[in-house]
Amino acid sequence: MLYTLAVSNTATGLIDMASSEISQWSSFWRQGFITTFGRSKPDNYDGVVREFWREKFLELPAGARLLDIATGNGAIAILAAEIDAERDKGFSIDAADLATINENIFAREELRKLRNRINFHSRTSCEDLPFEDDRFNFVSSQFGFEYGDTGRTIPEIRRVLMTGGQFVAISHHAGSQLIKSASVELEVYDYALDELDLFGKLQKQFDAVGDMSGPRRRVRSKLQHVEPLTQAVNESVASLQEKYPDEECANEIIGAMGYLARGARQATEDERREAVVAATADFSFAQARLRDMVAAALTREDTELLAVTAKEAGFDSTICIAIYGDDRALAGWQIHMQ
Repeated sequence: MLYTLAVSNTATGLIDMASSEISQWSSFWRQGFITTFGRSKPDNYDGVVREFWREKFLELPAGARLLDIATGNGAIAILAAEIDAERDKGFSIDAADLATINENIFAREELRKLRNRINFHSRTSCEDLPFEDDRFNFVSSQFGFEYGDTGRTIPEIRRVLMTGGQFVAISHHAGSQLIKSASVELEVYDYALDELDLFGKLQKQFDAVGDMSGPRRRVRSKLQHVEPLTQAVNESVASLQEKYPDEECANEIIGAMGYLARGARQATEDERREAVVAATADFSFAQARLRDMVAAALTREDTELLAVTAKEAGFDSTICIAIYGDDRALAGWQIHMQ
């Protein structure tokens, strides 16, 4: 038998990976999370990050027009709407993301209501904003704009900003603990999904077994017939467990394998195949998000290039400084362009 633990699947079930409307980020936001930290921050950012953005929004004049780019499910836009509601600022708030923005989030009712103050724009890239020139007083981004082509995004931001407007972002720092942890997780996913091909091996085993209904003796005979395939799966699972004994994401993958194996006896061939496809999509999307995050993280040299691009785009000044979290650990870059 295979190792058995627990599995965390996408809220949408089986995903059509060939669909042009589905991406690793759309699948993530479909789960209803408000931030990229998922269940660990169910009611939006807190601490240093929350206070950073509240301060920025409080400084804006009444009637200001705001745009949050790479908004995800609108975490930063919701913080702006919160200030708008508290102080009767009369803000006009737009929020755009290349992924499909979820109409609903799993957060307290107060936050869900605040989203009614926001104009959301799904399938909208930072590099090609569908807004007229000189529209906004303020453009924001939290762990977002650096994922795109910043050489094209920065001129677009400058185009939609009014004279005297500003762009403020918190972006991933290549030296942060978040990125270091993401790099390790990505290594685990690459080993499990690509090098070991765990789910591919499990699918081969399931295909070889075929129909598992009928007398126990018949089923036992089939399982004996595919014993070499079963052994290959178990050896690969053991290899992952041995190589990454303390990594939670490795345990989640192992748990998914066990979950699928336990349910195989009661499932039809089609159900088993669909379950493996869904699990493969789930972990492949997570792998892709980690790869995006690590690739997007900015070094000091990257921020210097951003400043050059900003100057060429017409910004008068660019400031890039480190921001630290509540635990005083390096959290990201503060980027200010005006």
